[in-house]
Amino acid sequence: MKSFSRSLLSVMLAVILMAAPLSASGSYALGDDLYAEETALHEGTGLHRSIFYSNTYADLREEAYVVYTPNGRVTPVVTNGGTTIDVGQLSAMLTYGIQVLMSLMMVSMIYVMLTMSAESVKRICEVLSEESALTDPAAPVTT
Repeated sequence: MKSFSRSLLSVMLAVILMAAPLSASGSYALGDDLYAEETALHEGTGLHRSIFYSNTYADLREEAYVVYTPNGRVTPVVTNGGTTIDVGQLSAMLTYGIQVLMSLMMVSMIYVMLTMSAESVKRICEVLSEESALTDPAAPVTT
């Protein structure tokens, strides 16, 4: 069961990491860039801002997102379309995300415990309903 839950968790994490850059770059498919700038915040971290004309909504849109690249293979993107993200908003968003994931993990652990306890109750009922093979002898020996 542990290997299944670990596999499921790793697949979910891979899907989330693959889908994260799509939300930040989705605006490029919806309209034309009018202005874009990139500010290096730290080594491996950058703030990207862009203003574009949305073909879907027929108005101007602003997009700001933070890109953190710890190495060349992983690039998580945090975005909040329409406004820039300051440190407080970023930490609040990450904290809320962690709280949601912890709640989901607790629910899955409760489900596993309920499943295990239901099977244990079945085994206990089987043991209690079993007829004993030992019988009293017809003529017991007394001393």
